[in-house]
Amino acid sequence: MRIHPGETLKEMMEDREYSIYDIAHRIQNYRLNSFNHNRWFPNAQIDTTEILNEVKMVLSGGDIDLITAIGFGAAFGTGHEFWLNLQNNYDEELDNNKNE
Repeated sequence: MRIHPGETLKEMMEDREYSIYDIAHRIQNYRLNSFNHNRWFPNAQIDTTEILNEVKMVLSGGDIDLITAIGFGAAFGTGHEFWLNLQNNYDEELDNNKNE
């Protein structure tokens, strides 16, 4: 049985002793550095509350989208593909269980 990405997130947070605020801060720093060097978003504002809500949503069973995966990849040094693969594998398992 596949594990929801939120469970992996919890384990990784516990292993590194990160709080949701630590994760949000890391994601915020990544986005600020990325967006402020982007000509399309020269003065981008990053809402910490929005980031906290993204983390909480995944921890409570929500899906990981590309933007969230990029943030988690930056926060944990895993790359966004890791998080998208977790979500895709979980979704495939759910679909397989529905078809049985």
